[in-house]
Amino acid sequence: MKWRALAIGLLIWSAILIASAISDEFDGTVTINGSRSLPQTYTRQTSPERFRDAMNYSWLLSLLPGLAGIILLSILHKQDSVDPFSPKFKGGRDPDS
Repeated sequence: MKWRALAIGLLIWSAILIASAISDEFDGTVTINGSRSLPQTYTRQTSPERFRDAMNYSWLLSLLPGLAGIILLSILHKQDSVDPFSPKFKGGRDPDS
């Protein structure tokens, strides 16, 4: 159950980051937090090429948690379908016959 909650949390986190990226796209400004440097802000009017690169980075970082959540949910769904004690068990061949 904790893995399913983690997957749903990843999907919610991804949705929040996607909403932030949409807002940045409409506003025309994006702030990227570097690992060792201060946050850098780019605008569409002053540096359109750097703004586009920063937005691509922002979109990628917002989609990765969602992709991880989808993969985790699909693995959990597969495990539920083969677990004989799960209510979602699809059945199968009897191993004793």
